[in-house]
Amino acid sequence: MEAHFLETNPFQRCLIDALHYFCYAHERPKEQKEYSRTSILSSCLAIEALSNCCLEALELEGKLQDEFDRLPPLAKLDLFLVTRNQKPLDRGDFNVQIAKKLISLRNDFVHPRYQKRAFRPKDAEIPGLDIKMDEMLGKRKGTDDLLQADAKSVCIKLNGFLLHFVQAARLSNTERLVIFSERVIFDCGKVQYQGGWSFEALRAVKYLSLDMSWHPWYRDQ
Repeated sequence: MEAHFLETNPFQRCLIDALHYFCYAHERPKEQKEYSRTSILSSCLAIEALSNCCLEALELEGKLQDEFDRLPPLAKLDLFLVTRNQKPLDRGDFNVQIAKKLISLRNDFVHPRYQKRAFRPKDAEIPGLDIKMDEMLGKRKGTDDLLQADAKSVCIKLNGFLLHFVQAARLSNTERLVIFSERVIFDCGKVQYQGGWSFEALRAVKYLSLDMSWHPWYRDQ
């Protein structure tokens, strides 16, 4: 029997990229804007990737899977929780509001909203003009001129939501492997789970003092 590779989990990659590029932003200040932007975008995509991985883990019938795939990310997570006899996400909870913010920020990256205003020549000389803070995410508003401090805050807030969700779902270690492994290999009736961390991502976890107890692969590092 040939081995069959099931590689449908983008979550681990998004998480690693968020941490990996934060590390670059922190260690390479001359390029911190580019790396910070990439880290933050990866954090935003991680929420949607998680929701899709959870939906996939339900192993729904094809047409039903397609119907539920049209749901917003948080609704997919609600569906996953309810099927496990757990309560849906409390939209008033701080960590859930963080997830909503990240989803909204992802939309800001891909759906820019142009604003008309009087242009002054000196505006072009002042990067980050009229910077306003997003207090909840602890970062500057918008998607331009982002710095490593912004990426740092977003990584910390993302991890807080992930910890909150895993605790709410009450996942066993095997279930965590199914959802959070980058690659699942079926070989002669045996199942192997694969995942990994870059050295930069590991450095980022330690620098940020993140509680990664929710992640099945980090504990093996």
